[in-house]
Amino acid sequence: MEFYKNEKYHLVKTGDTIEYATFGGGIRVVEVTQALKDVKNGYPGFDGVIVGTANETVWGYADQIQKVNGKEV
Repeated sequence: MEFYKNEKYHLVKTGDTIEYATFGGGIRVVEVTQALKDVKNGYPGFDGVIVGTANETVWGYADQIQKVNGKEV
């Protein structure tokens, strides 16, 4: 499967709450501010704000997403 066709990209939209796996092995809960076809180097992903913080922004790749609005993907 080509990464840029990752199905998880199509599951998220602005305002969704997602859980994603960090490269360090943790899980973050984020409110999506933007779903992007090219978050970095041509790969799909998202920008967001970590839930419970004062606007701490993050980005991630679509294949890191574990849950969207509480539902596993």
